Amino acid sequence: MKVTLSTEFATSFFDNSEYQAIISEGKAALEKVKAFHAQGNAPLGWYSLPFDYDKEEVQRIKTTAARIR
Repeated sequence: MKVTLSTEFATSFFDNSEYQAIISEGKAALEKVKAFHAQGNAPLGWYSLPFDYDKEEVQRIKTTAARIR
């Protein structure tokens, strides 16, 4: 899954320098999260979703849901 941000209408809310500042802050925040995770701190699996998840657990849930239906 890929998410794309269109900034076409954003210029009516803030100018390009403000937009660039927001992008920079977002990138810095993501790097902090990745560094925190890389240092062996608490697992932050949510930031790698939907690519990295317990596929066996999801299959068990689907099987149980089908049985309940």
